Amino acid sequence: MLDQLFKDFFSTSDANALKLVPNFERVELKRGEYLIKEADYSSHLFVIEFGLIRQYPWSNKGEFTQWIGTANYFVTDLASFIFDKPSIWNFQCISDLGSFFRKTIYRNRTGIWPFQHGD
Repeated sequence: MLDQLFKDFFSTSDANALKLVPNFERVELKRGEYLIKEADYSSHLFVIEFGLIRQYPWSNKGEFTQWIGTANYFVTDLASFIFDKPSIWNFQCISDLGSFFRKTIYRNRTGIWPFQHGD
């Protein structure tokens, strides 16, 4: 599943897509559990295998759903994941969820990612 998703999403070769798969671990969560909570730091990139996830913030007026993720979607708070900032979003399972995750991808001191598109 992951290798085909990477191949399609990143327009890369079969061999390169297969290299990415071992870097991901599988996790299952129950309805109501969170992948990421507001004010936490997101150090993981998730790929939904099955189930639904809801992205929402809190405000003075309550909460509102910004986005709902389904199978084959990538999920993270990008600002938190890339720039190591506290998340402003909640990512909550609205059904039982199966996903794959990868911890933060290393960046060198210049802030440049150690790979190029298509590698």
